[in-house]
Amino acid sequence: EKPIPGVTSKIILDNMPVSNRRKVKMVRNVDDVKYHLLNYVEPGDVIFTIGAGSITRVGPEILEFMKARSLNYNAITVGTAI
Repeated sequence: EKPIPGVTSKIILDNMPVSNRRKVKMVRNVDDVKYHLLNYVEPGDVIFTIGAGSITRVGPEILEFMKARSLNYNAITVGTAI
């Protein structure tokens, strides 16, 4: 997917309600997302991946990564590519 001029991850973050930002972690490199999750995700947390282009592959990768490490999380994946 081609970048849209002026649209950045920071704009998405800045437009979130302040009360929802307290546990938001922005990761710039999509390949690093799953490693950051090891340090931040706790049982009961909900993980959203928001972005464009290859972001649709991240959800399934996160689940496989967590399963491979025997992390006991329940998961439902729903994906939409536009």
